[in-house]
Amino acid sequence: SSYSELSGEKGSVRFAIDESALFLKGKDCGLKIIAKLKRGETASLVSGGCVLNLGESSYLITVKKGRLSLTVEWDLKGLCSTDPIIEILPEEDVFEAVFYDTDRALEIKKGLSEAFAEAKSKQEEGFKSFCTCLKSDAEEAAYRLYSSFMSFSGRRLLAEDKKRSVYADALINCLAAMAFSSADEGARLLTGPLGAMSKKGICPGKITASGKAPETYAPLWGLLLLCSSDIKSLSSSLSSELYELIGRAVCRWEKDRRTKEGAFFYAYPFEGGIKKAPILPIGEAAYSPDLEALMAANYRLLSILAPSRDEAGLFEEKKDLCLRRLASYMRDGKYICKSAVSEAEAPCPGKTSLITELSIRAASGDLFKASPGDIDTIFSVYGAGREKSSLFSAIYSLSKERK
Repeated sequence: SSYSELSGEKGSVRFAIDESALFLKGKDCGLKIIAKLKRGETASLVSGGCVLNLGESSYLITVKKGRLSLTVEWDLKGLCSTDPIIEILPEEDVFEAVFYDTDRALEIKKGLSEAFAEAKSKQEEGFKSFCTCLKSDAEEAAYRLYSSFMSFSGRRLLAEDKKRSVYADALINCLAAMAFSSADEGARLLTGPLGAMSKKGICPGKITASGKAPETYAPLWGLLLLCSSDIKSLSSSLSSELYELIGRAVCRWEKDRRTKEGAFFYAYPFEGGIKKAPILPIGEAAYSPDLEALMAANYRLLSILAPSRDEAGLFEEKKDLCLRRLASYMRDGKYICKSAVSEAEAPCPGKTSLITELSIRAASGDLFKASPGDIDTIFSVYGAGREKSSLFSAIYSLSKERK
């Protein structure tokens, strides 16, 4: 298929991925790679191939069939290596090479394929199984999603690409749950970014192999799961895991982002993740109806996942309080946002009002089912600034049910 093969007038190269290894098989051609090095990054020959150390990443390149050469010199003026040139030449018109994404110890994960044919077979079987869990049959978008999973300290997350400063965008990982028709698969995807939360329950907006960035997105987990799948069909193990993770994350919002009177607030206007929509002076904590509504959706979800009637009843009460408080955000039939430190008020941006209404419907009962328009609302609001991302575009495409 076009996404796993490059063809030219004089040859072709096929690709197959087996977890952290990329297998290449070329016919009637060779491969030339010019790597761009920054200060401190290196390229060197090792037994059977070469190693590129790029930022936090190390790549071991081995040749199964063919010949590999590395050209790299030391720049005396710049006190750094020149950009290395790696050439893989064919043997009897064919070459096979493997690029391992590894660490500085060059440890290769056990159980990976030994050759291109095995990797190709595993990939085809895995991709076919993966596609059965999706809402859409858009094959190219499905492959973009399938090939974007990476391991971050043991957590399986989606990454935009694999460059020097690779990271997982927590919001994109959350939105990807909407691409799955399988409730378990969608919920399992959410456990990745939620599992990266700190001991205090802070959910990082960006996750790297070596650290986490501060929280930068709204608590939209309940809304996404209520919109994307039949939560009551979740397996018991996933229900328990989600209940524990979302419960911890919600407790953090209750502790750090709620007044004594019970109203939720953002520490600053953009904490909700709605870009290009300033509502109050930057730096002021803000009461916003979308946060109350999102928390109501979280409480609704927790009431469904709760292991006992008593706990479910407690979350239903919290949900109802959030919904009742929303009346204080109405002025002449329209939503407003309020400063938490002054008397300032401002009309809510349209995006805030759309998310508020959608979250209210999601939190209000069993009969809720997200429409295509609802899906568009979520992606237009929380995808702002991510439109150029090919991964985001693939997730949005797959979230449109077309099977």
